[in-house]
Amino acid sequence: MKRSMVTVLTGILSVIVALTFFVTVSSCQKQEDTMEKAGKKVDEGIEKTKEGMEKAGEKVGEGVDKTKEAVQDAAQKADEKAKE
Repeated sequence: MKRSMVTVLTGILSVIVALTFFVTVSSCQKQEDTMEKAGKKVDEGIEKTKEGMEKAGEKVGEGVDKTKEAVQDAAQKADEKAKE
């Protein structure tokens, strides 16, 4: 599950990068100063997306761990009840 979520998020990042590149290239006719600003905005957007993906991956991992613990607790309780 964690691997599939990371794969999806990586795909989303790839699409964002491609779209950003397209927008940047299509605006090349504007002044260089404007292009530099746009490039910085793109870099900031990519960095925020990357950070968001990392946080999402961590949250997925935490959810998997909690689910694992809950299943183990339930199995232990069922085992104890079966022994009674």
